[in-house]
Amino acid sequence: IDGLGKFVVETYNAQPIKEMRERVGTRGSKTSHGRPISPGEFSTLRSAVDGDEQTGAPGDSVTDYYVGKGVRSIGAPNCKSGTGVAEFKKPMGISFDKSGNMFVADTENNRVQVLKKSGTFSHIIGAGKQGSGKGELNNPTDSVVDSQGFLYVVDSGNNRLCVFTTQGKFVRTIGREGKGEGEFMNPRKICATKDNYFIVSDSDNNRVQIFDSRGNFLRIIGGIRQCTRGTAPTAGRSHV
Repeated sequence: IDGLGKFVVETYNAQPIKEMRERVGTRGSKTSHGRPISPGEFSTLRSAVDGDEQTGAPGDSVTDYYVGKGVRSIGAPNCKSGTGVAEFKKPMGISFDKSGNMFVADTENNRVQVLKKSGTFSHIIGAGKQGSGKGELNNPTDSVVDSQGFLYVVDSGNNRLCVFTTQGKFVRTIGREGKGEGEFMNPRKICATKDNYFIVSDSDNNRVQIFDSRGNFLRIIGGIRQCTRGTAPTAGRSHV
């Protein structure tokens, strides 16, 4: 959510970013196949960044839509994916800095796009091609800006976090593939506390990991046991 009380929703199948002024809306089971998706309508909602709460209906099929008070769409016309500036291919995460600039995890374009508060394109973070080298991303899914102005990107395909300045200069990586402390298997989402502790959903390890501002591992919430269909997770364990 930005400083003006607006929040932004990225839609997984419909490529434009939706900017909203109200969170409350109606929900239906009508699909949007066969017509353009209007401002305020979402196709396969992934996550709504609205303060401390995120809501979503993950999946690849168009199952329902939400109608709110739409402001505008940002992205290619008629919900088409694209590789140009301010065009997206399955975006999956949005964050803001203190100035209201928007950071969009442009997942299948392997980059983060930065948009000004006005919605106009600013710059790209990442090499813009799939890779595992310094500053390269592989299916980034989320990001967060800390109080010192560093951008932490969930580099999901590389099972790590990549840290950049908000202008796009690569700083360092955190983590690697694995099941140990500070290691990831398909991390998806990240958030930050006011004290710059970072909370990361480590999806395929079925847990949440917490790090300090230097990237040091602190602790795990949940566990790594996979839940069996039809059974509830054991107390103290997670199915992320």
